[in-house]
Amino acid sequence: MIGGHGAGGYYDPESIAQHAQLTQQRAEDISTAVSALMSAAQELEQVWSDLPGRQFKSDFDEWAGSAGPVVERLEEFAQRLRAAAARYQAIADGAAP
Repeated sequence: MIGGHGAGGYYDPESIAQHAQLTQQRAEDISTAVSALMSAAQELEQVWSDLPGRQFKSDFDEWAGSAGPVVERLEEFAQRLRAAAARYQAIADGAAP
């Protein structure tokens, strides 16, 4: 394990990179799940043409509009973790004998 001590305490570039990878994977998992739900809702929309169906579609559209930003924020967070891991790795490489 490569790491060191910085002003904020101990850091481990490998661990940070692993967290970035896990965060990215979760973002992809959520994106896949949202896509599947969107497909299912579109199928329901074809048969639910009455008032309750239209009300559900409105509620679902509201939810779907909020799901996209969650995925985007997770992807941003993963990118920031990867950048932090790279910076810490550069520090560790520079500090290595």
